[in-house]
Amino acid sequence: MIEAIIHSYIADLRRLRKHEAAFERYAFTLSADKKNDVNQLNRLRIGVGLLNDLIIPDDHTLVKRLIREEVIHRNAGTENYAFEVLYLLYYLLSEFGVIEDIWDFAALKFDGTMDADSGFETGFFLTYGKENLRRFLQNSSHKLKDKIYHSVFFDEAAFSDKDGQAYKDQQAAYFGLKLPLTDEPRDYLWIQEKKGFPESFDNWKKSTDLSDEWNARNYVQYAEYLGDENEIERAMQNYITAFPTTWSASQYKKQLRKKRNKNILETMAGWFKMG
Repeated sequence: MIEAIIHSYIADLRRLRKHEAAFERYAFTLSADKKNDVNQLNRLRIGVGLLNDLIIPDDHTLVKRLIREEVIHRNAGTENYAFEVLYLLYYLLSEFGVIEDIWDFAALKFDGTMDADSGFETGFFLTYGKENLRRFLQNSSHKLKDKIYHSVFFDEAAFSDKDGQAYKDQQAAYFGLKLPLTDEPRDYLWIQEKKGFPESFDNWKKSTDLSDEWNARNYVQYAEYLGDENEIERAMQNYITAFPTTWSASQYKKQLRKKRNKNILETMAGWFKMG
């Protein structure tokens, strides 16, 4: 199912390339209550489409447009901003090899807020080649050239062209979702898709060692995504049984006690109503 979903994003991408009006689905748009951008998830999903069907150099303008909308979102202070979308889009942008793209990237990297999403990887700059970047900066009068130069060349031995490729490899591994894919529950969480998730989750449980701490933690996360209260309780109890002295186990115990107390109170209230 996950591959069919990704192919649907690729189909959306191909329609977008042909029809300018379709971009409305990807433009920053505030919800009626002004708290969320209703199109961020669409940008994430079309980004996954691009991850699997990027056309170089044709898609350069499209990726830049998506980045502009995501930057507007970033600066709007909404409740649903997720920095991973901007990371994905900038990774895609690095694939085009257009060195002038460093300026917009640097404007966010050095914006002074030091938020988690403004500390973009220095490796992005190295994707254009260390010496090529040096020459470009030395011949530039851009206001951010010194900041970039210092971040890369403060220690000549600190970085090399390998760091540019490492940045790309790390980003590709982080996002995954590039065909062909093994059907894994985590992929559905990334793109917030529910269709196909229950079957993927069931298959994962059957083939996974749930006594492993990482898997046990994922079991709780996946159960919560599924939204089945009984499954959530089983997942938490599984973790508590395997790792009873951990901080997470104590938190799960509290949640289960709270749920059971609530159920008792609701049952008692029902008795009184019947009486």
